[in-house]
Amino acid sequence: MHALERELREELGIVIDAGTAVSVLTHSPNPDLDIEIWAIGAWTGDVINAQPAEHDQIGWFSIEHLDDLVLADDGVATACRLAVGHVAARSSETGDESAS
Repeated sequence: MHALERELREELGIVIDAGTAVSVLTHSPNPDLDIEIWAIGAWTGDVINAQPAEHDQIGWFSIEHLDDLVLADDGVATACRLAVGHVAARSSETGDESAS
């Protein structure tokens, strides 16, 4: 959790409420890449690209626009699709429609 908090602070300029962080998915599409996706329910600060030397840009997008993005690895798109499915399944199990 400390690594997640540090990375989001360093790369996006936000401080997360760790109590709202939920690991949604861990996906390893190949031996050289492990992807972990988290849902963060609350944070303080404005989301910015605090590391422009590492990231061309950041932004909010819908799953429908995923194929329009230039990603470092095809496994990232697969992991995002799987994560959306996991979040939707969890929200339907709990009756929380705001999570989908």
